Amino acid sequence: YFKTEPTPVKKPPVKKVLICDCDNVLWQGVAGEEPLQLTNENIALQKALVDLYNKGVLLCLCSKNQPQNIETAFKTLDMPLKPEHIILKKISFNNKVESILQIAKELNLLPESFVFLDDDPHETEAVTAVLPQVTAILANHANPNFTAQMQGCFGTGAAGQNRTELYREQKQREKEERERERSMQQAVLELKKKFGKNAVLKGMNLQEGATTIERNRQIGGHKA
Repeated sequence: YFKTEPTPVKKPPVKKVLICDCDNVLWQGVAGEEPLQLTNENIALQKALVDLYNKGVLLCLCSKNQPQNIETAFKTLDMPLKPEHIILKKISFNNKVESILQIAKELNLLPESFVFLDDDPHETEAVTAVLPQVTAILANHANPNFTAQMQGCFGTGAAGQNRTELYREQKQREKEERERERSMQQAVLELKKKFGKNAVLKGMNLQEGATTIERNRQIGGHKA
């Protein structure tokens, strides 16, 4: 007879990113429109977010507001959550589904590794409808169980995994590489403009000449 192999149990996707709303979630009130308050529930949530950060979870903000209003709130409120805990911010009046997709692209991660936290049920329902792979949680401070639900999405990761700093370093390296490429392209254009498309400068080809120009530019010289 044929032996039936057991169907492998599909493991749930590993959650790596928490995308959090700001107004009436991290604090009470709408930044830029009214005085803000910190309740015990807000502080407890923020401490939970910092704990997730320390376990390697990437924290992002996604809020329909003006960037300067959110920045002011972080500067003026004495909060456990600090700007350095945040890897990415999408503060605008854009559709939040679009903002989540932008975060996914910038972090180079699939949305299935995301948890989305918002106090507006219309926002969580919209995300669930369009991006069902994202775990959307309603932040209702009248029902503080949502904090435990949020924490449970990430399991018990080992502390000390500073994934946020690793991503920052990676993004900085990518930025520097893009800047080097733009600088090299500009140097090649300068050579072509000065010496012609097929010119050879002091026995060097265009790429070598561009490298020399770029090196001299970095040390403050302009030798050809």
